[in-house]
Amino acid sequence: MTCSARAQIVGLVLCACLCLCSCSEHLPDRAPTYPVTGQIYVDGQPAAGLQVECHSVSGMDSAAPTVSATTTDPDGKFAISTYLSGDGVPEGEYRLTFVWRKLSLISRS
Repeated sequence: MTCSARAQIVGLVLCACLCLCSCSEHLPDRAPTYPVTGQIYVDGQPAAGLQVECHSVSGMDSAAPTVSATTTDPDGKFAISTYLSGDGVPEGEYRLTFVWRKLSLISRS
């Protein structure tokens, strides 16, 4: 392959990269997160399907608002997510809320 052909290929790859970058959505800066994991039991049994939500004691950050939550697995285990699955929560003090809904099948005649 000649230098001219390599230069053309490199130029095309760079052009494609620039086009892709210019079309991508710009994500705001993300606050660093810290892993929060655990396992929840109710009456000695794993609490499967329990929703766990974190609420900042200092209130929602208006500059970079986030929601941190998860749902327990069948063994009651959880890993709280903010931006990505299981990535954790931003630094701070939180109150946790737990919601445990049971599926109720109601038939209408």
